[in-house]
Amino acid sequence: MVAKKKIYFDNSFQVTLLEVIYYQNVLRKLLILENTSIVLVNYGSISFEVNQINISISANEIIVIPKRTFVENLLVTNPLQICLLSFSSEFANENSILKPWIGYFEIFINTRPNGIALKQKELIHVLEIFNFLKHQTKSAHKNRFRKECLLFSFNLLLYEIAGFYDKYYQNIQVINSEKQVLIFRFFALLERNCRSQHQVKFYADALFITSGHLNKLVKAITGKTPKQFIEEALILEIKIMLLDSNYSISDIIDELHFPNASYFSNFFKRGTGISPTSYRLRLHF
Repeated sequence: MVAKKKIYFDNSFQVTLLEVIYYQNVLRKLLILENTSIVLVNYGSISFEVNQINISISANEIIVIPKRTFVENLLVTNPLQICLLSFSSEFANENSILKPWIGYFEIFINTRPNGIALKQKELIHVLEIFNFLKHQTKSAHKNRFRKECLLFSFNLLLYEIAGFYDKYYQNIQVINSEKQVLIFRFFALLERNCRSQHQVKFYADALFITSGHLNKLVKAITGKTPKQFIEEALILEIKIMLLDSNYSISDIIDELHFPNASYFSNFFKRGTGISPTSYRLRLHF
């Protein structure tokens, strides 16, 4: 059996190398909600649900799980062996080489949460990068160029995976810088304001463009409308709050600025197929 080899700096950056996992709860703890996670399956398989979409990855497949992705119905084969890199937006901002492909990659993985089957040479190369990252984190106290080594190895992994998505998803488009900036600003505004602002017009006004232009831009690049992203962000916030027993249904309605209980319940059921009360009961079953 392969020994566990994990290195943690803190929750902003976490490397797991060839860890054998027997229970889904162990994997769930590694998938930090506020971090982006890159998961490579060495053997075994993982299945889960995101926004009512069933996703499954198995040996030699890699997947990027964007931050604030609510993973449900998580199942793993026993045993499962994975490599995992988890990092926060703050870590990425401080350690990324600012090039357009990384920004585009962030948009792309947010709209297409699919795994990619790697060829043997690709798999070996990715494992080498994971191993190098592990080595740099272990030897951080000895290496005066620690930050530089981490920066380049971290970026190398991101670019390699961006290249895989570019290679295996031929329908991606090149985004010019002006459109890219608008998309980033929209997602940043949405993350900060989704609890209180549910209308496309608010985000369009904040970006100094029309609602029609924002709809056209977001739809062309991501395949989804701003309204869909707003609703998905709201559904995520509701799920997070339903996990917390300190919030009553009434508290959630008030906190998220829904007009009444009926509208809130219908909205959540339309997005998930289940009522908020039933969802909470299922969580604590």
